[in-house]
Amino acid sequence: MQFVKPSIAIIALFISTVGGASAAEGYAPDGKYLNVAILTLPARYLADVPIDERPALLMKLSSSSFKDDRLDYEHGWLHWYSDSPDPPKVTSMFWLKLLPRKNGKWLVFVHMAKPFANGSDPKKNQTFVLQRNGIEWEDVTASVMPKEVDLTMHFRPRRESKVIQVAPYEQFERRDGRGLAYRFGPRKLDLVWDEGEFKAQESDSPKLFKDTVKPSE
Repeated sequence: MQFVKPSIAIIALFISTVGGASAAEGYAPDGKYLNVAILTLPARYLADVPIDERPALLMKLSSSSFKDDRLDYEHGWLHWYSDSPDPPKVTSMFWLKLLPRKNGKWLVFVHMAKPFANGSDPKKNQTFVLQRNGIEWEDVTASVMPKEVDLTMHFRPRRESKVIQVAPYEQFERRDGRGLAYRFGPRKLDLVWDEGEFKAQESDSPKLFKDTVKPSE
């Protein structure tokens, strides 16, 4: 199966039809469901990106002449970050990963690096697992995530595997004298998505893999 980036026409089609997409269509592993998630997730689950700016987000990822490694349809993976002041407006970088289930439907894993972006204390409002019921999104984090896992940690899904790396946010004193901030600490744990559930295991390396190459590199 060939995976393609969306054109303006395709994005317009998704905007006009996504509200009435059936479960079978929405969960088809052809890249469409990734677009459905990007275009329709409530803003609180996608770094506060306004719904009307989602097409701009997709176009930034698909209209450039270079290969943009921030979006991977084949593996159901997105890592959004940008230093541009142009839309879309976001409150932090974020990661999104599709998680397959045996019933052929998908869950969506989202992590927003809010402490890294603005120095705010880590909270349980930055990591979610979501499922789509009709045209509504349901938060199923509590029923899917292992209860022993601290949701204030940093979660980074790998691009080509079903592994989510887990690391603490570490506070440090900024060298520019602007007070305290947060950075990503060493990897402590891996969550492996297996047969519709997460299995926690000790990581084999303290390194957090990025899986993303800047367009200029």
